[in-house]
Amino acid sequence: MSQESNEKSREKKKTLTVREYKKQTGATISEELKERNKKNNKTRKAIFKAMEDGPKTVPEISLESGIPSHEVLWHVATSLRYRLVEPVEKTDEDYWKYKLSK
Repeated sequence: MSQESNEKSREKKKTLTVREYKKQTGATISEELKERNKKNNKTRKAIFKAMEDGPKTVPEISLESGIPSHEVLWHVATSLRYRLVEPVEKTDEDYWKYKLSK
């Protein structure tokens, strides 16, 4: 293979598949989805910040962050699935305490 064809193949590899798909189809991300992702990221960041001090229950995280407990529970459960948080112990009130994974 010549040096010129090697350079062309490198250039092709640099193009991301998603960008190429968007270019070919004209696909765009809706504003609603962008806003939802921004809100979820902001909420998750606040939850993780509340958990930095140590293991906490969902109600404790909710009180500290000001986020409704049902939202905290959803984000903690999702984070648990992706191993971003882990359960530590169960309290006397039958709540799990969660901590950030390392």
